[in-house]
Amino acid sequence: MVTKQILISHPIKTLKSEVSKTNIKGYSKMKKDEIIELMLKYKSRFSHIKKREQKPKEKQKKKPKIEIPEITITEAEPDKKKVFQRGGRFFKPKELKSKLPPIPKTNIKIRLPNKPKEEKKRKNFTKFDTRWLNVDKLKTRTELMYDYEEANIYIEFMIDNKTNDIFLEFQYSQYNPDNPRAPKGWTRSLVCQIVDFMIKEKMTKKTNKIGLVAGDISNNEFPHNMKKLKEMYKSMGFQEKGEDYFEMKISKFQEWCKTKYADLYFS
Repeated sequence: MVTKQILISHPIKTLKSEVSKTNIKGYSKMKKDEIIELMLKYKSRFSHIKKREQKPKEKQKKKPKIEIPEITITEAEPDKKKVFQRGGRFFKPKELKSKLPPIPKTNIKIRLPNKPKEEKKRKNFTKFDTRWLNVDKLKTRTELMYDYEEANIYIEFMIDNKTNDIFLEFQYSQYNPDNPRAPKGWTRSLVCQIVDFMIKEKMTKKTNKIGLVAGDISNNEFPHNMKKLKEMYKSMGFQEKGEDYFEMKISKFQEWCKTKYADLYFS
């Protein structure tokens, strides 16, 4: 029999995919705790789920320390001028003069060529790959799940089949907290590329809208500075339509993507 502890051991992505196989509706915007409570009401439908076994972490081998031998530098003693003795008197030998003509003095200044300016390194963003994309077509909506496990990125979109408006449900840059975070800019650049893919596949149009809930598109275990988060969405062109809900036209969102991630569009 499925229990709360068994469901907690699974990520929200797995739980949502299990719920989508049943006729249960209205779960797409739920948080993990809410989905668990919903699944416990219908225990008989999820009796096949077993506790997820966590893989033991591999211990990283420590690199051997390289011992650097101590180096002692001894200064050479200055050459002592030889003193010769002749007839009971001491005298110093005369220094030999060079036979080469003296170098004439000049006021000419030699300018060295300027160093060539180093070109700024272009940012390398990850490219969208359909291998990591899973499309689930349902009666009222279509769900697109992009699980790029190697970079620790997970993105989920929902398309309303009636209006063709899209909603960004989840955007994780560190889906697995045990693994390192994805490089800066990769996740949002992939969001732009997935929107382009939906337009090319005629799932939606540029005249439709894209919406999201501030603070609800990444891992809920990490707190957000809502003030800065809202300012960021407004700078992107989103308009606040309700409590923490933002939306904008897809065409304007694509324009923002082209200015922010120009390397993806013009390289």
